[in-house]
Amino acid sequence: ITREKAASAVYMNPVYLARLFRKETGRSLADFILETKMEKAKELLADDGAKIGSIAEMLGYSQASHFAKLFKSYTGFTAQEYRKTRRAARPG
Repeated sequence: ITREKAASAVYMNPVYLARLFRKETGRSLADFILETKMEKAKELLADDGAKIGSIAEMLGYSQASHFAKLFKSYTGFTAQEYRKTRRAARPG
């Protein structure tokens, strides 16, 4: 999701939606979208079937390297490291 797509879905100007979102929640819309994408990435990485590049693409990142940079900044782990920690935490 992008700010533009969210605004289009509710028939608002993207700048106005971002201002309204901040006024109502105290958070920036961009931060909320990033958090939502990174939480979804964490879910998808817990499933061994999806490749990291595919996950990046599913979340709307055309460059896997950009996704990787944002994921590391958000979690402190690379996507591969995060996947390994999830795998190690599984029972059995």
